[in-house]
Amino acid sequence: MLRHWLKIQRFGNQFWASSSFDGQVWFLRFAQTIPMGECIEVGLVLNGSFGNGELSATFANVSVQGA
Repeated sequence: MLRHWLKIQRFGNQFWASSSFDGQVWFLRFAQTIPMGECIEVGLVLNGSFGNGELSATFANVSVQGA
């Protein structure tokens, strides 16, 4: 099983998405300006392409920071 960590950071309307294989060394994957209000909803998703097979995931060490 190949694990990946995903980190999305928001500062105003600027978003940075980074990924990591070990949770220590991060690689910037994209940066984007997305105009929106101060409050947004946060969710988790699992996505894969394994035909008709089932997927499962465990989300751990999830945090949301900010007001």
